[in-house]
Amino acid sequence: MLAAITDTNTDVLDSETRRFGWLLHCVGCILVLLCGSLGYTLIYERAEGSIAELAASIQELKLSVQNAPTIRRTHEQLTQRLDALRQGMAGLQQRVPLETDAGKFLKDITIIAEHETLEISNFQPDKPVIREGFTEMEVTLTGQGDFESICTFFDRLNKSSRLTKVKNLNISASSMAEKLPMSATLIIYFGLRGSDQAKSEEVQRG
Repeated sequence: MLAAITDTNTDVLDSETRRFGWLLHCVGCILVLLCGSLGYTLIYERAEGSIAELAASIQELKLSVQNAPTIRRTHEQLTQRLDALRQGMAGLQQRVPLETDAGKFLKDITIIAEHETLEISNFQPDKPVIREGFTEMEVTLTGQGDFESICTFFDRLNKSSRLTKVKNLNISASSMAEKLPMSATLIIYFGLRGSDQAKSEEVQRG
C-alpha cells in the first residue's frame, strides 16, 4: 500500500517536473527570440541610418565632382565681372573730382568749343544737389554754331576727362542762318563717396 502511494507521488512529481522544465524551456526560447529580435532591430536601424548617411554623402560628392567645371566657370565669370566693375569704378573716380571746380569746367568746355568753332555766349551753374554717394550740379549753356560743330562739341564733351551728362539740348533750326542757336542743360558730378559716408551726411543734414 505504501509502495503504491510512493509510486503515485513519484509519477505526479515527474509529470510536474517535466511540465515545469518544459515551461522554463519555452520561456527561455521566447526570451532568446525577443532579445535577438530587439538586438537585430537596434543594430539594423543604426546600420541602416549610417548607410543612408553615407549614401547621401557619396551622392553629394558625386554632384560636387559633376558640378566642379560649372562652379569653376561661374567663379571665373564672377571674378571677371568683379574686376571689370573695379576698373570701371576706378575710371569713374578719376572722372569725378572732389570739388565742384565749375571754373575749370568752364575753361575745359571753352577750349573744346573754340576747337570746334562753337561760340559759347552763356555759362550759368545752378546750386549743387547732394545725392546718395555723390553731388551733382546743373549747368545751363547757350551758344551758336553750325550743326556739325554742335555735334562734334558734345561728342568731345562726352569723351572729356570729366564725367558730364547732357540733360537736354535744344537747337533752333533755320534755313537762312549759317549758325544755329542752341541751349543745353548739362549735369556735372563731384564729391563721389561711399554709401556709408553719404548716409551719415544725410543724417547730419536731417
